[in-house]
Amino acid sequence: MSHQFTVEPDKSYWAKIRLLGFMTIATNSQIADKFKELGFVDVEVKGKGEVRIASGKWTGVEATVDLPKEVVSAQSYDPAVDKVPEPTHQHTDTASDIISNSLG
Repeated sequence: MSHQFTVEPDKSYWAKIRLLGFMTIATNSQIADKFKELGFVDVEVKGKGEVRIASGKWTGVEATVDLPKEVVSAQSYDPAVDKVPEPTHQHTDTASDIISNSLG
């Protein structure tokens, strides 16, 4: 189920992302690159495994978009005043966790 969200020029936003299955092995850099391709700048992604928090500033024109199902929430914020939340989740082992644990 997708939902719509409106972004406005020169505003900052954060999004909670929930990845499932094999998508959990995506790096934060890969996720940040997807947001940059959409038109966000100053993108940061926190977390690992299935829950990530991405933040960035929208540089495009005002637009209403259908958010992908992986984006479970999104909102604007003022970086001078507000803090981007930390990712919280139940830990799910990623492929790199499993390999690391088995090697040492």
